[in-house]
Amino acid sequence: CETVNQRNRELNLHLAFLSLHEYYKQTQKLPENNKDDLDKIFEITKEIYKKNQKEWSKDLNLEEEILSDIYKFSKCEISPICGYGGGVVSQEIIKYIGIYTPINQWFRAEFISILDKEVKHDIISKGTRYNDQLLIFGDETQKRLENLNIFMIGAGAVGCELLKYCAMMGISTNHNSFLTVTDHDRIEKSNLSRQFLFRDNDIGNLKSECAINSVKLMNNKINCVSMQEFVNNKTEKIFGKAFFERQNAVLIAVDNFEARSYLILTDSGGIQ
Repeated sequence: CETVNQRNRELNLHLAFLSLHEYYKQTQKLPENNKDDLDKIFEITKEIYKKNQKEWSKDLNLEEEILSDIYKFSKCEISPICGYGGGVVSQEIIKYIGIYTPINQWFRAEFISILDKEVKHDIISKGTRYNDQLLIFGDETQKRLENLNIFMIGAGAVGCELLKYCAMMGISTNHNSFLTVTDHDRIEKSNLSRQFLFRDNDIGNLKSECAINSVKLMNNKINCVSMQEFVNNKTEKIFGKAFFERQNAVLIAVDNFEARSYLILTDSGGIQ
């Protein structure tokens, strides 16, 4: 039964993506979350299904809720998902121009599970930089993101990426919330190829300071604090229980074995 249900879901997802391609081909745009656009794309969906009915009929039952969710939010862009897609595309480009074989078939990714069903999804644009997030998650979740206190350890390749997502999503943008970044390293020329928040004139400067200066250019409302201390048993007076209890999340973006081991073994540093 589970196999049949999974097969049905996969076919519905494939049908949805075929329909979106055809809709875009006909209209040169993706559907909006309104009745006219949704009616048109469902007509296209039924036509594609009819053409493939002999092949799919045994396994496919149209799941209009899944199809509708994909169509309603097909125009929405959320930074981490864009990053995921960009990562896949860049890897395929490297394969194509190198010695490896790129994916020569459909590659489909969907994130329907992040859709909050309890949110009343407003079809009217709120005109903010977080509009797509508001449409998907609603106001309450956006406010929670803005109120988060985050502690990030490491501002290298992974840290740069995570900081970018925080800035793009509006994390720690409330005046009472802070994103604290600690990294004792200084920027080297070899870092520039993969740590995209840094530039030539940053070489020799502290990573944590340059990183937060870069993300503030992306979102001047983000509240960042730069630190240069290690996170270990020698700095528990700084990163102690009280410090960690103020944090909503700890992001480990460091490849230092000592720091990672300390955080894992002591349950986020100072919290025993």
